[in-house]
Amino acid sequence: MSTSEKVVDSDKIWACLITTDSYLPGLLTLAYSLRRVKSRYPLVALHTGSLPDETLRALAARHVPLQRVPYLCPGPPPRAVAVSDGDGKTNGDNNGNGNGNGNGTDNSNANTTTTTDSSTWYANDPRFRACFTKLAVFSLTGYTRVVLLDADMLVRQNMDELFELPLDGERRLFAATHACLCNPLHFRHYPPSWTPPHCAFTLQQQTDSCAAQTSGGPPSLGMGLLNGGLLVLHPDLTIYSEIVGYLHSDKATPATLPFADQSLLSELFRERWVALPYVYNALKTMRWAGVHGGLWRDEKVKNVHYILTPKPWEEVLEGREKEKVYQEAEEQGDETDRWWREVDLERRRWEVDRGFLSVREGKLDGR
Repeated sequence: MSTSEKVVDSDKIWACLITTDSYLPGLLTLAYSLRRVKSRYPLVALHTGSLPDETLRALAARHVPLQRVPYLCPGPPPRAVAVSDGDGKTNGDNNGNGNGNGNGTDNSNANTTTTTDSSTWYANDPRFRACFTKLAVFSLTGYTRVVLLDADMLVRQNMDELFELPLDGERRLFAATHACLCNPLHFRHYPPSWTPPHCAFTLQQQTDSCAAQTSGGPPSLGMGLLNGGLLVLHPDLTIYSEIVGYLHSDKATPATLPFADQSLLSELFRERWVALPYVYNALKTMRWAGVHGGLWRDEKVKNVHYILTPKPWEEVLEGREKEKVYQEAEEQGDETDRWWREVDLERRRWEVDRGFLSVREGKLDGR
């Protein structure tokens, strides 16, 4: 499946996949952060048709255009089952009205997609079940350039220059940052090879941390693995066909693709991508002293990626005024979380001024 449909006038867009309403606060703050740094390009929210109606309305009210994309899932299909969005919710179709969202909405007309049963995939990281759908962005041929962002990101500096990055159809198919392989929380389900000596950023920190602010080095650096949180690409049906073909082959399993979309891209297009400097996809864990604190420069970082859980918006206590919670949390936790809270609070005040939020409760319209 491909589409030449455009939902905005611009030929170049930021894009962000959202498959569950739990990521809505992140996407709204991401969208605001792009406005805040005066990006020239619009953000388009990609979805599969499984979002609740109120979430779709919240995005539309804030002038975040929506574009439907197909759900992508790996594995040869032994039988037909309804696919999952990654959090146990059925990816219902039914005209894109949010059916199958797990909120008691009728799902009787949901499309049944032929695929493998993914209910047990990525048991340690269920969110990975939806990540392959991000690769549908390669099918959006109505646009000449797309920069795909994860919803748990915060743009701190204008990075519109990514839309002018030279790409080709041979050795520079797309651009991304390297994956950080340090595993600072020592997750047992991570590959045993994911250790600091194998990490591209460790090598950069050891050689020239100043150069690392502006250069990602060769894509082969370290183990040659990329992080899929930010992708710079030309939509291309040839690349998209390769991706879909790989997904439907017997090579595509959770075991062979432990980190979902980024494992697939790293394997299928090895050394055929451009490595960006970490500043465009600065994983919050990299700032930690024992990880890459010697590489990280606060003033250089353009985009922070809030990997792992909880997300910054999940740390806000329920039933209390958000501004008070943010003030109390200012001296606690990670500095990058404080950055997110500050922009989120600014975004909420901006929305109050425009009638999207109530002054006291800060609840979304329609909820």
